[in-house]
Amino acid sequence: MLLRLKLIGRMEALTLGNESVLPLGRKTRALLAILALNGRRPVLRLRLAELLWSRRSEGQARASLRQEIHRLSEALSPLGTDVITVDRHTMALKPALTSVDAERILTARPGQADSLPPIEGMLLEELSGTDPALDAWLATERARLRDHAMELFEEMLGRHRDPEAILIAAKQLLSLDPCHTRAWLATLKAHRALGNLALARQLGERCIAMIGPASLGAAQPDLLDALQGLGLEREAGAPALVNASDAVSSTPPTETGEDAAAPTLAVPPSPLSPAPGGVAPAATWPAPQHQAGDQPLLVIIPVMALNAGNDPRIGSFAAGLVQTLQTTLVGNSWSRVVSDSALDECLSQGRDDALLRRRFGVRFVVDGTIQTLGDTVRVILRMSDIAANGQLLWAKRFDGRIDGLLALQDQIAAHASARLPTEIVVAEAVQSRRLPEAELEPHQLAALTLLRLNGADRAGVELCIGKLEHALEAAPDSAHLHTVLCLSHLIMALQRWGDPALHAQRADAEARAALAINPSETVALAVCALILSELQDRPDAALGMVERALRVDPYSSLSWAAGAIVQIRLGRLDEAERFVERYKELFDTHPFAGMLDLACVMLALLRGDFEEAARLGLQHTELHPGLFLAHVPYLAALGHLGRSGEAARTLERLLQAWPDSDAGTLVSRAGLRDPVQAAILRDGLLLAGLRPEAGESHAGEPGGGDAKRASPTVDGATAATVGSTAPRSRRARRPLGAEPLAG
Repeated sequence: MLLRLKLIGRMEALTLGNESVLPLGRKTRALLAILALNGRRPVLRLRLAELLWSRRSEGQARASLRQEIHRLSEALSPLGTDVITVDRHTMALKPALTSVDAERILTARPGQADSLPPIEGMLLEELSGTDPALDAWLATERARLRDHAMELFEEMLGRHRDPEAILIAAKQLLSLDPCHTRAWLATLKAHRALGNLALARQLGERCIAMIGPASLGAAQPDLLDALQGLGLEREAGAPALVNASDAVSSTPPTETGEDAAAPTLAVPPSPLSPAPGGVAPAATWPAPQHQAGDQPLLVIIPVMALNAGNDPRIGSFAAGLVQTLQTTLVGNSWSRVVSDSALDECLSQGRDDALLRRRFGVRFVVDGTIQTLGDTVRVILRMSDIAANGQLLWAKRFDGRIDGLLALQDQIAAHASARLPTEIVVAEAVQSRRLPEAELEPHQLAALTLLRLNGADRAGVELCIGKLEHALEAAPDSAHLHTVLCLSHLIMALQRWGDPALHAQRADAEARAALAINPSETVALAVCALILSELQDRPDAALGMVERALRVDPYSSLSWAAGAIVQIRLGRLDEAERFVERYKELFDTHPFAGMLDLACVMLALLRGDFEEAARLGLQHTELHPGLFLAHVPYLAALGHLGRSGEAARTLERLLQAWPDSDAGTLVSRAGLRDPVQAAILRDGLLLAGLRPEAGESHAGEPGGGDAKRASPTVDGATAATVGSTAPRSRRARRPLGAEPLAG
């Protein structure tokens, strides 16, 4: 086979010599994937256009498809022969020249599961969000692959008697369905048969955590017996495995066993409680791990089912939602998600915000409710600040169907992951403005810095930078503080506050330091992408950093906004539009839009929609008059529209901030790779009255002249290895092995 395609997990396209020929663009990859999953049958070009450009007219979609076919042919050219048949109406992948991992599973028959490779990852996960029609197609293909794989491995599980083979089949089933009770039962029995009792007990605890105590009452009786046989049963007076109807419990029973009249929100009691006689008294709970100066603690309380009755699906959904939210929020920089048995025991007695603050140091609480009406499920999720008397910071309603609970769970997790960390930043910044700056904790100072950046408060930002650098003397391993400093220097360089080359160099150094400490710091990865694109004029490397950031957190609105800016520089307006749409979908009213909305104005300008660019530009400049990056495409749009009065006022403000500006310099800084798009920007600026001379920016300035060659690099390869080499002290955070920017 000349071409080997891997579609499960991270997509790969390899030659016989293991050379990657995977296309760069997501829609080009999607085109290849659609052909690969069609059973090698021809696909109508009209169908391809509908899947990839469902929101465009038929003519525009066909034109875009022709462009993607050309890009796909270029990407596969190292193969030396055509592996795709293209004619006037259809396209097809040649079966004799290609192999596809997903096809091997889809064509397998019962009894052949033993020879299949492990299924690790989701089918074409990186293509989610490309287009609504493609998302629907992906959902169908993923369900088809999952259902067929489930049949294969369920047959394998029932056929084998060897514990080792049973464990292989059960592991595959649990990777496809973590709540597969038959697979859990087979796993526990197999490990007991092999004498692995300690491991079996650990897996039993994981089974309870995954399925949820609220749903175990509806599980197979054999599974309950297996759990009890491992010692995970009711002890003398200890909480037992509960039914779904107990997911919303009342206040603790009285000595006579009667419940109090007023129900309170609580999590199901842990079936693994070591304390005979029930929940330990408050006096025995451990002291909080939270110390002064740490990021604030956030706790997620299971949503309360208002009218679900004994439906086990709702109980399982509520428990799974908590775990999903904990997983998506655990890596955020602005809070620490806390979850332990002592906290669970505290909550099982009823929520007490004063106790949560005093004993556990909790600051933010996420809770909510579930309601059902027929097949409709409504979830209301909210976050409150219990240190501010329960002030509600965020709330949102989500509607779904009972047969689509996993999709609803993912939708809620996406919005929560995108919104909650930013809402915490705003809450911290607002609180920090009421306190003397000398009393601010480092995380409060970081939030205040972002607020001042968004407000273009140069003096305030410079003051915060000095304080953050002082804070790093005491905590040099704080990736979070390095990241905020990195973003601060990036904005100062782009705003041309002080010496842009010096700020570019310091932004590079802080980015390296942050990624050396935590290579998965999503915000640092996104800011790194902007440094590569906007300060070092290396958008191809920046795109790789964006992809890495989105692999870490696909719900990061900052990463999607940064990706849009990079795609615009590369001239890929379709991709830029997709990134903008996803950014706005995740957070349509971002409080830091002043730093993120440049892409929206520039995209409208380069699309030729000058009215929309002028509307967005006016909105941006009125809300953020001190942030000047969006003034440039706004001014160009006004020039194209012939609005001389508004253009003159905008040009005056721009020249007050950047007195040396001319059309050539600003176009050079924009770094647009497409000459037609660069001409749109240049012509608009000239029509708006900006002088034309000095067509190149000076060496060492961000995005211009020799900066690309002289800048220190922060590309994906360097960032991936810098953890072992970059210094963590404040005295030596200059990039290692890199020349300084040309001055």
